Amino acid sequence: MASIVVAGVLVLGACASEDSPTAGTSTRAVAEPVVTGAPASTEPAETPTSDAPVVTEPVGPTPYTEALDRYDFEGEPNKDAAMSLFSMAFGQLDGFPAPPADPGVPSGSLTPAVRALFGVWDQLTPPQRAAALAATRGEAPGGQGLLRGSPVPDPPIVKAIKDAVVDMRAIIASHIGDFDGEIEVLVVGKDNKDNDYAVTVPDVLDNGKFNGDCTITFFPKTTSGDAYVVLNTVAHEVFHCFQSAALGDVNTDARAPGWVIEGGAEWVGTTVAAPDASTPGRWAGYFGNASTSIAVKKYTALGFWAHLDESGTSPWSVFRAVWAAGATPGAWVAAGAETPAFLDSWASGMTRYDTFPPGWDTTGPGITDDRMDVGSVAVPKPGQQSVQVAPYTTAAYSIESDADVLVFTGTGHGRVSDGIVDASATDGSRFCNRPGGCECPDAAPDDVPPAPIGKPTVALSGGASGTSVTIVGLTLDEDCKEREQRAVQVVLDRPAMPSAGLLAGRVIELTSCTGPYGDWSGVMRLGGLSLNGFEVPFQDLPLEFTVGGTGVQTVPASTGGTITTPVFDLTVHYDLQITVDGETMAIDGSATGDNGMFSVGGSFPQALTGLPIQDAPPGVCPDE
Repeated sequence: MASIVVAGVLVLGACASEDSPTAGTSTRAVAEPVVTGAPASTEPAETPTSDAPVVTEPVGPTPYTEALDRYDFEGEPNKDAAMSLFSMAFGQLDGFPAPPADPGVPSGSLTPAVRALFGVWDQLTPPQRAAALAATRGEAPGGQGLLRGSPVPDPPIVKAIKDAVVDMRAIIASHIGDFDGEIEVLVVGKDNKDNDYAVTVPDVLDNGKFNGDCTITFFPKTTSGDAYVVLNTVAHEVFHCFQSAALGDVNTDARAPGWVIEGGAEWVGTTVAAPDASTPGRWAGYFGNASTSIAVKKYTALGFWAHLDESGTSPWSVFRAVWAAGATPGAWVAAGAETPAFLDSWASGMTRYDTFPPGWDTTGPGITDDRMDVGSVAVPKPGQQSVQVAPYTTAAYSIESDADVLVFTGTGHGRVSDGIVDASATDGSRFCNRPGGCECPDAAPDDVPPAPIGKPTVALSGGASGTSVTIVGLTLDEDCKEREQRAVQVVLDRPAMPSAGLLAGRVIELTSCTGPYGDWSGVMRLGGLSLNGFEVPFQDLPLEFTVGGTGVQTVPASTGGTITTPVFDLTVHYDLQITVDGETMAIDGSATGDNGMFSVGGSFPQALTGLPIQDAPPGVCPDE
């Protein structure tokens, strides 16, 4: 009792009292069912600790989890699965499948059950809708009876909760604007079967639209808690009223991602109110399930919103755009998460390496000492190893290698650090991993060896396309060869083939003045024909491309031109793939060209693989 009264004092110093009602909010202490509408959200009953990651999604397999697996909240809804979920959460209902004797329904099951049913609302008959709504009010035979037989709470409890709701609505509205509708507050003295904290119910019209009003029912799990539990739960539930008012109808609500609905409400609850006993478990689940896509996270997405905030985008500034964006791909972009500001420090921050440069630790309301598991990857000498993360996930790896030089290339958002060095892991960054340094024996005076690195860690943040990083391990000799800014050349000489009318000549001539992994230019030569008076001289097609990085690299290139013959002209085009491994070059691709009389097409011959990269003749490059 004392803790609840304290909660009211903490929340509201000068708010309206029971005798001075505030517009938009009403309160009842109830013993009989009075709730209208269908619940949009319920909170899990767990009060986890930081050393036991919270599992907000049911674990199994159980009949409940199997039905949950069959329902895709962001895809095409499954009516049978939705109705099964609802009957298992609320009990036997007329027109619904009979639940098994032991369905394995966890705490917090009302949220997915109701949102799943919202997803198939237009497929339900009027009697089925009526039965579902009655069950949420505790009125249906065989239902859980959320409120039936509930003792009347003491008036100070009711007043403290009401005051908290008024205050939290005002605080949230100051950030994102208010909604048109009232909040009905019910404070009951009997827990539902699964011991939830509270349930938020948007009022549902016959056509599935929400009318803007909502009802929040607080169970003893909340009212028997300390002031922090009260404040956090109230803020969380009030935010659900804002969400449902914005989402507007059962279909939109059903498809809103859990990380948006519950994760956003968790961040609001811990930010505008206070962290509570459940907060450590949210953080433990966030860090402990780094490889799980944000698309399937719910309450543990607290960490996502916290990182969005610390990386420069206030969640308040994007909440409404995120709600309007729908499923995860659009919501992710609307949140501002598909940006370097978010992604470049998302995974690295989850390592919690607070002695590393900025961006290798993270923070947020009520954060614990938990951190993501850092794996290990071995990079051979010489050789390479690749690591990847799927979209909307993170990972980090400690690099084990005795290679003299480590080179990091890839796509997406990767970061590498040893506590001093801090660099991109996708742009060809090169580091010396050799105790004696990486000076080349015959280096040019202006040669700069790669910077030394200690024991590196690479962190990968998966945006919408995921991230892939390849770590190449080189010997010092290999590195020195690749670093040489020497002039190199690739040539291919074609022998004469008189029977086919082919003249001898050089058909490929490419030069790089900056080594195998530099800027290449030159020509491909077509023609060189002489057969029965039909003469076509060699004709040059210019070709330029740049190869970066190290190891095996493939880059696109193209060339084209018009070939003149005694009878016709033919315009040709080549789409090429150039592959360089430091020692050889391969040219693959296809040709197109057709003038109505003659055409060319098809892939290149095998003769254009394994072309040696050789030192260029003196004088080919300027200032040589």
